[in-house]
Amino acid sequence: MLISLLSRFYAAMIAARQRKATEELKRHGILLPFELEQAGWKINERNEDSLPFAR
Repeated sequence: MLISLLSRFYAAMIAARQRKATEELKRHGILLPFELEQAGWKINERNEDSLPFAR
């Protein structure tokens, strides 16, 4: 019974954090695509090859 109570409490905490994260993404979601597009403009073949994790 205690494990069931703790697991329900943990699931409720996770759900609350997911709701909060979704709210934050909705609030700031308008800025995200343009910022990603700007970052993409800076990547080209020359600096892509200089990245440390490139093959």
